[in-house]
Amino acid sequence: MNNECRCGSGKQHRNAYDGYGIYLCKVCDECENKKLSAYRSDIMDRYDADEPIDSDYSDGSDGYREWN
Repeated sequence: MNNECRCGSGKQHRNAYDGYGIYLCKVCDECENKKLSAYRSDIMDRYDADEPIDSDYSDGSDGYREWN
């Protein structure tokens, strides 16, 4: 198996993942900064998001309800 990075450095590549473990690309020490600069820097960190996602509203509502 050829593990040589496609950037031409001759170094072995490794997989780069975002903060949630989603695969981004193959990198080596030589090209990592350049390749990862194509992505927003905040995706490398895990963060909490309290806003709902669309699938949370399978009933067709927009998620907002009036409470009486």
